[in-house]
Amino acid sequence: MSNRIERETGHQPRNNKQNVPTKRKTIILIDFLSSNCNKADETQGLEMLLLKKKFLLQLLGKTKWLLNRELKYQHFFPVEFMNDPEFVWNHIKKYGYGLKFASTQLKKDRDFVLKVVQQKGLELQYSDDDIRNDKEVVLAAAKETGVSFGHASIELRYCKEFVLEVVRQNGMALLWAFKFRNDQEVVLTAVKQNGTVLRYVIFDSSRNSNWYETIALEAIKQNKKALRYVPKDLLQDRDFMLQALKLIFPEEFETSVSFDYSSKEIMMKIIQELGFLLEFVSNELKRDREIVLSAVRSDGRSLKYASNDLKNDKEIALLAVQQDGWALAFVSSDLKGDKQLVLAAVNQQGHALEYASEELKNDREVVLSAVAQDGYSLRYSSNEMKKDRQVVLTAVKQSCVAMGNADDELKNDEEIWFEAIKQDLSCFRNVSTKLLCDKPFLLKAAKFCGNTLLRYTPKEITDDHEFMVKLREEIKRSGFVSEYNEQLYHERMEYLYYGVYLGTIRNH
Repeated sequence: MSNRIERETGHQPRNNKQNVPTKRKTIILIDFLSSNCNKADETQGLEMLLLKKKFLLQLLGKTKWLLNRELKYQHFFPVEFMNDPEFVWNHIKKYGYGLKFASTQLKKDRDFVLKVVQQKGLELQYSDDDIRNDKEVVLAAAKETGVSFGHASIELRYCKEFVLEVVRQNGMALLWAFKFRNDQEVVLTAVKQNGTVLRYVIFDSSRNSNWYETIALEAIKQNKKALRYVPKDLLQDRDFMLQALKLIFPEEFETSVSFDYSSKEIMMKIIQELGFLLEFVSNELKRDREIVLSAVRSDGRSLKYASNDLKNDKEIALLAVQQDGWALAFVSSDLKGDKQLVLAAVNQQGHALEYASEELKNDREVVLSAVAQDGYSLRYSSNEMKKDRQVVLTAVKQSCVAMGNADDELKNDEEIWFEAIKQDLSCFRNVSTKLLCDKPFLLKAAKFCGNTLLRYTPKEITDDHEFMVKLREEIKRSGFVSEYNEQLYHERMEYLYYGVYLGTIRNH
């Protein structure tokens, strides 16, 4: 297409048979792919260049907006997205969080919050107080995850009728129904839905001994893993155990009339699924390699109850720590110095480093494996490892809390602190005074910390008004605002997206 300007001036066209008076009209058709323009008409050329620039900026702004819309935001939503229900909803679906960063308007939108908690129940905690007192919303959240019931209003958590309705949907909600953990009706309803919540029911011989056993058997009937949470008194009660085992292993124990922890034949059937019962078997069976092997395969920590000789058996110990890294606490002293064994343990549970030999706590490969699994395990490493920059950086990327265990010299390392802050903004309160007084550091931090860093900025910095203007401008550029408003939204759209027109996209 070439550049063309067709003008109707009101003059009689050459080929027309009649004079038809017309109003002045101008139609401009522009080929943005061609740089040719009519040099004779400078005004027209300038208009076209400006229009072309405007078009290109609109295109660039729209592209940038769409790309930013797909990003994962860890600490806040930029103002252009925080009041956008579609964006917030998609972020929660993709990453499991986001209502915390949304506008107050969205947090108060009952229908929107209901939709969110059906997808991610724990988001209830960031909704408006009135919504956390809404039975339908709370029930939907608790159905998705029982833990969310802890964020319901006190009024709802103390209403027995409603608590019954909730635990009927998700027994795990009993965790937060403190008032009713000793209420037979509530507890029975909860364990019938999820037997493992038996862990939250406290056995009290003076208050609930008359019905606890019934509750425990109902829990085991729903989930055999509930047996783990039965008090030791009942686990050593042969009559109770026989009833429990008939529920767990009906084919094997249906016709049994007695139960004996000292019988290898009986325990071999049980221990391979319920390894923790190794605690109650006879001393002879605790020395039985076959029994102990079966136990640690299902419960690594059951190694605690094996004989000392078997705690020094590398095959058994290796199986135990692979199943549960914490089992390293129960292996022999010699095996705590076995690198292969310790590596297996810390790969499964970083905190197992606590039980490694002093030599291995100073082994870079072992410590790196531990902190990669759980950054906080840095606390158990040697002082030498706490000075190792790569070790500390790896730990901090996994858990910013690890920074508290780093060597003092590394606590002034800018890169490490940025990794810590990116992982969790709350770590900013532990940034060294030296860095908090470092203006370039603060300007960099402002890009992803928003207003958070202002809480910890020392007086000598806040008194520098010229710098604070720069800092606040940097925060503004980051898109962070403490609360959404239209003026800030439009300023951000103009500044970052060249005032792009979103039309029906935004309205939608």
